[in-house]
Amino acid sequence: MKMTVLRILTDHNPPPSLSEFIDGKSAEQSTHSNTKCFIMANNLIDCNTFFIDSNVYLHIGLDPELLFNCVVCITSNSQCVKMSVELFQSINTLLNNVNCRLPSHLLLKEFKLISIEEFNGVNILSIKCLQQDQNVQLIKKNVKKILQLSDAMEEVIQMKNMYVRSASLLQACKISMFLGKQMPLPKDTKISGVEDYLEHIDVKKLKERISVQGTCLIADLKIKALKQLARGWLSSSPETEAEILTSA
Repeated sequence: MKMTVLRILTDHNPPPSLSEFIDGKSAEQSTHSNTKCFIMANNLIDCNTFFIDSNVYLHIGLDPELLFNCVVCITSNSQCVKMSVELFQSINTLLNNVNCRLPSHLLLKEFKLISIEEFNGVNILSIKCLQQDQNVQLIKKNVKKILQLSDAMEEVIQMKNMYVRSASLLQACKISMFLGKQMPLPKDTKISGVEDYLEHIDVKKLKERISVQGTCLIADLKIKALKQLARGWLSSSPETEAEILTSA
């Protein structure tokens, strides 16, 4: 009996008032992975990971680049495809009825192309992301595993959408407003410079100053939503007297 394979192609110095928040260590900038897989899966807020196989994982979390909306990433062999919850649910429904008699090509939303292919004599369901040069390959037992875990995955998705997203947005707003009030920056400060300041701020100090109800996501936000927090900090900084006179 043939085994069906699922292939889813889818020089700034911190302002003086920052000193009390600096952890005292000369932090080196994190080395970014060369793989999109690492970047996608590891930049999700409050990420839950489901083990599918020895080298196949499914990640569910909030993407700060997409307004903190919940997304799903499937990774395999340093490859990754990221999709919205809605598209994942559509594909999940499709997996229940997968067979080799599906149309050879079917274009889905989010620029995903699904097709039936043959690879080394094995039939392959291919889902390719037309915006990313990424693909993951799942054998039949991987597909069955995903379907077995679909109810648990749906519960996680609901929790992200109902509770975690609002908490993330609120805490990100609190961090930005706190920094803007306590350590205002000139409006012409470059975002890259603000990000550099943020990287040197001690998370423990932030937690001491910012009240949070429920799950605290401050550390996660500081690592994975650096650009969003930097923009919020800058926009929350009041104009100085000099800036007001200059703009007048």
